[in-house]
Amino acid sequence: MKERVSAAAKLLKGFGGIIEVQSRNGGLVLRSWGCPLAALTSENNAACRVIEGLLTEYLTAKVVTCCEFTPEPRCCFQVGK
Repeated sequence: MKERVSAAAKLLKGFGGIIEVQSRNGGLVLRSWGCPLAALTSENNAACRVIEGLLTEYLTAKVVTCCEFTPEPRCCFQVGK
C-alpha cells in the first residue's frame, strides 16, 4: 500500500502541492505544508472532498480528509487504518 500512496503523492504534486507520506495511527497520511487549492478551499472545502474521492478511487482504500483550514491551509488525507 505504501507504494500506491507514494504514487498518489506524486499525483497530487501535479496539482502544485508538495506532499509527504507519513505514518499515523496505524495508517498512512498524505500531508502538504500548503494548499494548492487554497483559493477554492478558503470559502468552501468541497474541493478537498473531490480530492478525497479521487484518492479513494485511485487507492481503492478508504481516504478521509484531515485538511487544516487555518490562515495557512494545509492539505491532509488519512489513508486506511
